[in-house]
Amino acid sequence: MLYQKWNETEKLNLFQPEVASPDNDHQNTEEIHYELVRKNLDAVRVPFGVCFKPSKISCKSQMNICLDCASFCSTKDNLPEYEEEIKHVTEQIKIGERLGREEWVYKNKEYLENLQKKKDRILQEGLVHKTGKLREE
Repeated sequence: MLYQKWNETEKLNLFQPEVASPDNDHQNTEEIHYELVRKNLDAVRVPFGVCFKPSKISCKSQMNICLDCASFCSTKDNLPEYEEEIKHVTEQIKIGERLGREEWVYKNKEYLENLQKKKDRILQEGLVHKTGKLREE
């Protein structure tokens, strides 16, 4: 009976194993397609990438990373890294504005402000470390 039903189904030509699977190019590329990111996820720039945590989950690290940590030390040697990160965050803000994602824009602007404050402080003081000389013998 099963064989008979299989033959009937096969004649309908519904089963085509040689047909290629749907094209999922956007999943295999080396870039992020922000317009396809689910509406409940953040796209907040963090050092070396983008945080896609759910919007409703709070995360202190997402906005400050290490910038407010007492163990964090930064000097004028790090200024090129700040410049590069500021450039990336500015690009992320533009993407958020283009896509109408206000939460992305808000959070990235907050992060940009933190980066800019730290950069300005480095330019002014030269070395920024909360515990100062305690890090040295």
